[in-house]
Amino acid sequence: MTDTDVRAWTRPEVEMLSEGVWRIPLPLPIDGLTTVNCYLFAEGDDLVLVDPGWASPDTDAALAGHLRMIGRDASEISRIVVTHTHMDHYGQAMLLRERHGIPVEAGEGERPSVESYRRGEFYYPEQVERLRQAGDAALADTMLEQRGDQHESAFPSGQPSGWLSDAQRIPLGGRELIAYATPGHTRGHTVFVDPERSLLITGDHILPRITPSVGLEYRPEQFPLRSFLSSLARVRELPDGAMLPAHGNVGQSVHERIDELLAHHEERFQAVLAGVDRGASTAAEVAASLTWTSREQPLDSLAPMHRMTAVLEVAAHLHVLEQRGAVVASTEGGVEHFLRVAGS
Repeated sequence: MTDTDVRAWTRPEVEMLSEGVWRIPLPLPIDGLTTVNCYLFAEGDDLVLVDPGWASPDTDAALAGHLRMIGRDASEISRIVVTHTHMDHYGQAMLLRERHGIPVEAGEGERPSVESYRRGEFYYPEQVERLRQAGDAALADTMLEQRGDQHESAFPSGQPSGWLSDAQRIPLGGRELIAYATPGHTRGHTVFVDPERSLLITGDHILPRITPSVGLEYRPEQFPLRSFLSSLARVRELPDGAMLPAHGNVGQSVHERIDELLAHHEERFQAVLAGVDRGASTAAEVAASLTWTSREQPLDSLAPMHRMTAVLEVAAHLHVLEQRGAVVASTEGGVEHFLRVAGS
């Protein structure tokens, strides 16, 4: 794939990346995000499947068809691991476990969200409260009104077979994958490294064309951006390799993309500070002063879900800036206000 062929990853053909390693594109019923990359590692009798996608008949059929093309069947899979428990990575894993008894494992940090979620509940209750703290009560009310639109059947409804610890080694024939905890996008997000082939399955932690959201889960941590930036720095210290993302083309240098993401966030910190300097004091006000997406759209042009992630992203940046001593926070009527620290 080339950089100019930016949508090549959405084509429905399975792709052999290396001997015994395949990228399996699976369909998603999400506006603007039609595909998730699933990966299969095969070595002897060990078949490890990573991120088998959204629980749906379309996913089921696509996965079965791709496995047939490479001479395999789902019943042969010995282990499923997921980078995190969002529905487009975890849902189908639970169906495969139910059907074939395949063990499914996720990062230890996913426990709070997975263990506390109950089917039928709104998936973003804490985010709604944080919107109110950010100064956007109207958007919080809108999100609650739209709660019935969530894809209920696809939300994780069961616990995995086991929890992956940081730096855990996953046997793969005579080789292994290594799981590294990378909290930020979710508390238990995990990347998987194939050191022999210099491949890094980066999930939603490192994506080639967009900046991942942070703290978008049922039980988010208090400072997800701080964790995300620390996780980027940690992966930057690992040997470089080819990026195998959950969404987007494969093959980019992981180190190169991390450098781009870190630079982007530093630019965003400066843009947020500029918003505060112009008189915006809440995360909602700062977010409204910025533009969003690669098309530089105003905040109010975004769909409610994307407006929510935008406002909460600014709140996350403001909290890191507070920890850096660049702003000071106060709370009035349940709403957080931020003021630039003189000389910072």
